[in-house]
Amino acid sequence: MLEVFAGLSGVVVLLGTRLAYQWIRGRTEVELARVARETAAGLPPGSVLTDRRPGSELRVQIGPGFRGQSHG
Repeated sequence: MLEVFAGLSGVVVLLGTRLAYQWIRGRTEVELARVARETAAGLPPGSVLTDRRPGSELRVQIGPGFRGQSHG
């Protein structure tokens, strides 16, 4: 019986760790998006913002009407 309890405890710890990791990762992505938006809002029209990550690159050109507001 003790082995079953130990095994179930291990599974619960693994699931809890995985959920915590996903939650922290999601919060980090939200914070990075917020910082990128604030950075873009402070750039003058015609500026190019480049976000480089392993395996991808995102280039955003700031248009004349951008004021850091969501449209949609």
